[in-house]
Amino acid sequence: MKLPHVRAVVSMAFSTLILFFNSCSKDSDLLIDGVLNDTKESEVLIETHVVTDRFEVPSNSTVVLDVLENDLFLNPENVIITETSTPKNGTVIINEDYTITYTSHSALDNESLESTETEEESNVQVEESITEEPVQEETAVEEETPVEESITEEPVQEETAIEEEAPVQEEAPIEEEAIVEQQPPVSEPEVSEPSESEEDTAPGESDSFTYTTQVQEEDGSTSTETGTVIINDNGEFTVTVDANSRFVATNGSSGNDGRSESRPWSLSYAVQNAQPGQTVFIKKGYYHESSILKFKNNGSSNNPIVFVGYNSSPGDIVSEPYSSFDYGDNLNSSNFPIVEGNYDRVFLLESNYVELHNIAVTGTNSSPGSRGHYAFDITGNHNTLNNCVFTDMGTPGNNVYNGFGVIIRGGDHNQIVNCYGEDVGAEAFSIWDGGTHNRIAYCDFRNDDYNLQTDYQFTTKQNSFNNLTADNTIENNRAYRYHTGYHRGHGLNNKGGSNNLWRNNFIYRLPMQVVFATSFDNTFKNNKVEGDESGHIKISSGAHHNTFDGNYVEVDYTGLVFISQYDDAVPDSSVGRVNNGHDNTIINNIFVGGARPLTVGTGSRSGSNCENNTIANNIFYGQRLPLHIEMNVSNMKLINNIFANNTNTVGTWLQHSGGSLDMTVANCNFYNNVHPTPSGSGFSNISTSNPRFANPNDGDFSLNSDSDLIDAGQSTSFSTSFNGKSRPSGNGFDIGAYEY
Repeated sequence: MKLPHVRAVVSMAFSTLILFFNSCSKDSDLLIDGVLNDTKESEVLIETHVVTDRFEVPSNSTVVLDVLENDLFLNPENVIITETSTPKNGTVIINEDYTITYTSHSALDNESLESTETEEESNVQVEESITEEPVQEETAVEEETPVEESITEEPVQEETAIEEEAPVQEEAPIEEEAIVEQQPPVSEPEVSEPSESEEDTAPGESDSFTYTTQVQEEDGSTSTETGTVIINDNGEFTVTVDANSRFVATNGSSGNDGRSESRPWSLSYAVQNAQPGQTVFIKKGYYHESSILKFKNNGSSNNPIVFVGYNSSPGDIVSEPYSSFDYGDNLNSSNFPIVEGNYDRVFLLESNYVELHNIAVTGTNSSPGSRGHYAFDITGNHNTLNNCVFTDMGTPGNNVYNGFGVIIRGGDHNQIVNCYGEDVGAEAFSIWDGGTHNRIAYCDFRNDDYNLQTDYQFTTKQNSFNNLTADNTIENNRAYRYHTGYHRGHGLNNKGGSNNLWRNNFIYRLPMQVVFATSFDNTFKNNKVEGDESGHIKISSGAHHNTFDGNYVEVDYTGLVFISQYDDAVPDSSVGRVNNGHDNTIINNIFVGGARPLTVGTGSRSGSNCENNTIANNIFYGQRLPLHIEMNVSNMKLINNIFANNTNTVGTWLQHSGGSLDMTVANCNFYNNVHPTPSGSGFSNISTSNPRFANPNDGDFSLNSDSDLIDAGQSTSFSTSFNGKSRPSGNGFDIGAYEY
């Protein structure tokens, strides 16, 4: 499906949210997205709260869509959905929790086909020969086969960055973790793809509908707004060559008019002179630039400045989710435009409404001392990177903190989609101080170079309380750490910032974390962590009011870590608070394997406190050691959790080695553990019955119908389960992450 044209040449805008738990093979078929309202275009600002949603729905399926989640209402608890329009290719139902259940027609058609076949079988004896003409199957309109890009990627080395941030040497939460960090490397880093099959996520037909919200205001009045939901817009980018188009080639010159391949511009001249509404086509080849490619002009919402790479003819490189570039391919200038720059930044987007499609940046052929540190540095607003590639940015050996892929530094409403990165020395995809309403989606990053050990994969960062990094969305991305180096790296990270969302991402041998007092009101939802050595959720150094909901984690040492650490790279000392994280919610998560279910550690800060954290409806399965607490803990609540198959022989469920401990454990299940079932003060309604998991060996921890944990939980304010069902679905809350 193609995006609608909004101008004669070519235009591509991207919206803010796609919801689906992504398949993890390289060629999995998830979408990209389009069209974001611009509130900065004029001085007159109309306050609206609903945000366009885009979802990928597999064919033959029914899914629950949380369309309110990304809307910007100040008091979301007062918002209800009163009605929806009727979609063309499916049906919708408003649920009690104001999510929406969407069923694709393909699923409905299959049901109707089954019932029709049953009727036909029962009527075969009827003698009337009702001649039915065979249904002519519609010949599928063949989409143009994209030219196969064998993007030959040579390893790219990178150089020192003028980095504002010194390397953050992350300390293991407790001594045992540091020991584990030095264990021998895994033997087969290739085993990295998630287990879901492509067929599981094959998109259905495109569709759309609207929903109407009603808000109860403080003065008793009500207000309504209408939002749009788009189903299966795969965002395929299309191009048109017209009289306003310009061409760039390796033999281009500022003396040419750029109107054809035979009279092309140079790339640097095009960057300086492209006009709003103009599409510039960059032909395959190797572009070695001696100065920063800094865009001079601004586009507009209706007339962006668009740069599109191509192979032999414009449009022959087709974007797809996670890029047309694949891990193991070689980046090759014989079929893709490749840029290498010797300056600190290769592309610098200080302008607004600029789009870059099908462009690669590499440091492979530069000497370590002359590489560009940043592949794509974005400080402007409403810019788009689509199907862009960066590789080997950074000085080998990680002696200095440099090597960056895509960095958004304070820009707003930028869209980074379908991009691929490999081996950078510092950060892959990051949003820094002051960046708001940006989106990074369907991007893929791989780190397999021992000499370029990437520190941060998908990150927001806020080093002071003044520059808010807020309302950004990082979703449906993938990051893999294959190298066997000492530094573990960080997969999904909030190093400051508020109201940011990490959703439906997959990370391999990497953790999730929130760090610093500037990290608050963020949500990590439905992310998946696989692989050994580095899977955990870490809450550190004053991070507060964050939510981890519905994540699946294969554990390294400790599944859930609270710790206080000092970071001298942060200029504002009040950011790295002494106290541990407080008022955080860990709900509906599944932690599998590893050593400890939970650690509360002092780290590099002594005398710290861990306060008001709630751990509810989680599953801790197959750990081998007790919980460990070595600092002051107050008002920690463990509610409706399952602790099963723990093999520790220490003789206790919890090791408390220091600090005061104020913790309540209610309606939790302890099954098949080697350690004794805990009891005593602070424990209530403890059960030991078999949870009756559906198939835990295959990662399915849903409850069978005969489980004693159904309706046995304590009521809480957390009304949705790991499987998206409303709580309670029966007479009470279930224990564990799933609701039966």
